[in-house]
Amino acid sequence: MKRLLSILFLVPVITFAADVTFNLKDFTQGIGPLQRKTLLIDPLSAVMSPNNVITVTAERRYYNLGTNPVITITNMVYGSYLATVWGTTKTSVYRIYIPDTNGALNAAAYITGTGNNLLLSDGTYLRLVNP
Repeated sequence: MKRLLSILFLVPVITFAADVTFNLKDFTQGIGPLQRKTLLIDPLSAVMSPNNVITVTAERRYYNLGTNPVITITNMVYGSYLATVWGTTKTSVYRIYIPDTNGALNAAAYITGTGNNLLLSDGTYLRLVNP
C-alpha cells in the first residue's frame, strides 16, 4: 500500500518538456566557423509552467559548443525563445517556439523568425522594431 501511495504522489510531478537539438552549420554546411563558439538561449515570453506543478523562471542560458556544434538541450518547457550564436565574423539570431511536448525535437523545425523578423502564419514576415 505504501508503494502504491508513493507512485500516486509522483504522478502529478510528471511534466512535459522537450529535448531540443541544435545542429549548427554555416551557409556552406560547414561547421568550422562555429566550433568552440557560444549558443545563448533566452526565453522571450513568460515560460509556461507544465501542469502547474513547478515555477519556471525566464533565465537565459549559455552553452559552449565543442568541435562538433551539435547540442541537445534537455527538458525545455514550451514557449518562445531567442537563440543567438556568436560566429567568427557574424552573430546569428533566430526565434524558436517549442510546443508543449515531451518528445525529441530539432530546433530547425521550430524557427519562427530570424533577426528582427517574426514569421507569421500566412508566410509573411513582421519586422520587430525593438525585439
